[in-house]
Amino acid sequence: MRCYEHLMGHIALAEGRPEQAVRLFEHAISLLPHQRETSDEQAFYNDSLARAYDLNGNWPRALETYQELLL
Repeated sequence: MRCYEHLMGHIALAEGRPEQAVRLFEHAISLLPHQRETSDEQAFYNDSLARAYDLNGNWPRALETYQELLL
């Protein structure tokens, strides 16, 4: 289900609907297991969410999400 939500988020971005993409990406991330290793998928999903925040004009949240990737 998380892969579907993630894909639909990218489709929403491509169609110029970043607000909907944010909701889809947030839901996909909520379905991820807790990160245990650096090779987990967390960064892949969070990068998409940060991009959606950016395109939606929520730059502070985009920056915060990108910074979380560095931790």
